[in-house]
Amino acid sequence: MIKHPDPGSPFAKLTPPRQDQAVQDGKTLSLGGTDIKLYVTPGHTPGTLSMIFPVYEGGKRHVAGLMGGTGGGRTSEATRQQIVSLQRWRALTAAAGVDVLITNHPAHNAGTEKQALLRYAMPGDANPERYQRYMQVMEECSKVQLGRLGEAAD
Repeated sequence: MIKHPDPGSPFAKLTPPRQDQAVQDGKTLSLGGTDIKLYVTPGHTPGTLSMIFPVYEGGKRHVAGLMGGTGGGRTSEATRQQIVSLQRWRALTAAAGVDVLITNHPAHNAGTEKQALLRYAMPGDANPERYQRYMQVMEECSKVQLGRLGEAAD
């Protein structure tokens, strides 16, 4: 059994998942005819993965971005990695034209409430999220976390 790197974590006693395959940064995984671009984005945890993939609404194609580690790091080193990953992620998602935010922690961005807004939106209504702005705010939050840990952001 693999030991969790943080024995104080609420997940420390859980059995880790079985490794099915190793993922390389920038590789594509095809699932059911949909290509998902995978990126290694450490910070939240060392093996965090983030994804860019197409989604459709009413027949219109959009590009979704799921940053796998929006929870932030617990140490100064992890938080610094998080900032670097967020900066890189913003550039990757801007280049890919990401216009849909999907998050692994919907409570962080009122995701459940925004799903309801989208469900009842009128044609032509704007998406309630602006992706790049959200990622920029996440980066700034990581810098605040460094301050809480007693360190200055570079």
